[in-house]
Amino acid sequence: MEVSIARSTPPGRAELTESDRRWPGRLRLIARSYLRLWALERLTDSVELLITELVTNALRYGRAEAIGVRVLRTAHVVRIEVADGTAVAPTVRHASALDECGRGLFLVEAVADDWGVGDGGAVIWCALSLTEEACA
Repeated sequence: MEVSIARSTPPGRAELTESDRRWPGRLRLIARSYLRLWALERLTDSVELLITELVTNALRYGRAEAIGVRVLRTAHVVRIEVADGTAVAPTVRHASALDECGRGLFLVEAVADDWGVGDGGAVIWCALSLTEEACA
């Protein structure tokens, strides 16, 4: 699955337009269809959470006019990649109980089996490992 989002929120503006707020839900539906096709429905909750967090962060903090989203299956993992044109690598924050945001990468780190940043910070990725039986 590969999607390019032509964002309507100006880069650097944290308050998203209504159109951009709809993108994570649209991408969850598409990813759910691919997981069904790949017979990996058991990963649906995790993939949907990871997509929501990474895409929302890209829309809020990314610098590119378009956001690229890829979900792919290899023999060993389901990998999610989001390209947002940012040259600065994101870091995990530890939000307080009263903070309304700041938990996105914390959740990614908790749910994904692995995650990282590539292309100088412009692409953030995460992966969910497949068990031996899922790879057969």
